[in-house]
Amino acid sequence: MKKLLFIATIAIIAMAGCKEKENEETPTAVTLEYISVTKQPTKKTYNIGDTFDTSGMTVAAVYSDGTTVPVTITTVMLSYNFSTAGTNKTVTITYEGKTAAVTGITVNAAANSEFFDGSGTGVVDPYLIETAAQLAKLAELINARSTNYNKKYYKLTADIDLSAYGKKWNDGKGWIPIGTNDNRFMGKFDGNNQKVIGLYINDNNLDYAGLFGSVGDEGNVTNLGVDGEVTGRNQVGSVAGTIQYYGRVTNCYATGVVSGNNYIGGIVGSVGSYCHVTNCYTTGAVSGNDYIGGVVAGSRSAYYSVTNCYATGVVSGNDYIGGIAGCAGFANDVVSNCYATGAVNGRSNVGGVAGYTNGRLTRCYATGTVSGTYGNVGGVAGSVGINGSVTNCYATGAVSGISSVGGVAGIVSGSTSSVGTWGEVINCAALNPSITRASGTNTSFGRVVGYRSATNAKLSNNVAWSGMAAVGGITFGAGAVGNQNGADITTAQIKADGTLGGRFTEANGWSTENGKLPGFGAAVALPAHLE
Repeated sequence: MKKLLFIATIAIIAMAGCKEKENEETPTAVTLEYISVTKQPTKKTYNIGDTFDTSGMTVAAVYSDGTTVPVTITTVMLSYNFSTAGTNKTVTITYEGKTAAVTGITVNAAANSEFFDGSGTGVVDPYLIETAAQLAKLAELINARSTNYNKKYYKLTADIDLSAYGKKWNDGKGWIPIGTNDNRFMGKFDGNNQKVIGLYINDNNLDYAGLFGSVGDEGNVTNLGVDGEVTGRNQVGSVAGTIQYYGRVTNCYATGVVSGNNYIGGIVGSVGSYCHVTNCYTTGAVSGNDYIGGVVAGSRSAYYSVTNCYATGVVSGNDYIGGIAGCAGFANDVVSNCYATGAVNGRSNVGGVAGYTNGRLTRCYATGTVSGTYGNVGGVAGSVGINGSVTNCYATGAVSGISSVGGVAGIVSGSTSSVGTWGEVINCAALNPSITRASGTNTSFGRVVGYRSATNAKLSNNVAWSGMAAVGGITFGAGAVGNQNGADITTAQIKADGTLGGRFTEANGWSTENGKLPGFGAAVALPAHLE
């Protein structure tokens, strides 16, 4: 009986405990109610393109339990637009889905009227440059990494004479380029069809030398003429020492001499990934050591293009020397619709248009003499890599070298180990007066191609002038459209058919006329040996 009473008592106590738990309240979750700006930022006046300054500003998060917690502000929390002028701009702060705003911010139209007129915000209202002092100020601002002035739009309103920044400036070194390798010019510079004259740079220790030192990150220079003398070390050009990362140079010309060590170009020195040089020309001599080009020095490992350009000056150097491009070393590089008329001189990998191509060289021609003191020398291309092609091109200048010398290409590479990798020379014409072995006993000489490194190197539908002379103890052998000597084309046939047997037609971009050679915009007069 006592045992039953004990059990009943325990049950009653347990039930009472359960009842108490049922009566307890469930804790309420604490949630963020809102955020607020508890102290305004110190700075509320900006210029177009400025970055919002959070100094002095405090933001608090208010929760459902009444607690208030300071919020640490980061840039990813901020949303605003300072790209246009206004007197009541807003900055929005977002934190855990809640927003607060700073209002009443003024953004001025011009960054600093002390330097330039205009706002620099676009092609409609760019910063205007009309004096040499303003152009020098631009260099100073860009080289100092001024975020207020980079990635802006600029426009010349007059011709600029840089004589004051010449031989008596910068300890005799002359002009200080706009942009460095660390602080590239990333804006849009419209020369407005004006020209900069009196450019002078003489610094053998200066890399990235030119009116612009380094242009990159989608920066571009357009519609500009440059005249002067530029001497630097590496990456040297009249317009720009280098362009990188989607940089562009368009509708520009240069009339002065350019010299240096490596990567020297008449318009641009080295050319980086996804960069383009279009509708440009040079008339001055270009010289250096390795990677020298009449328009661009080029690159061994970056995709770029050179289109609708020409050069008339002498180009000279050591290795990788070309009338247009020193080196187009990447498989996707394109040199097209270009021509060179000046002599090209070097040691090896020397070409009337390109010293070396591992990309596409198409619709180009060269009329100057091409000479190399060693090998891989060609009227159009010195060397064609296993991914390279030379198509629809011709040359009319005499070519000479020691080995691997041809009227169109010095050497065309193939591969015996890789399927589908070979160089090509297709639909080309070697109209050179002569091919010369300057010395030695090497026999790798041909009217079209000097040396074919593997049998899968592709030669197709090529012709060579039947009167071409073999000089220096060499012989050519029988010619055919698919071998190194090409099929014969006589002077009479050349005069009678301006398309050279249908290889150069208006449909593929050439201007033709019977009695002349193909050209761009107009047919080209026959050289003396074809008259």
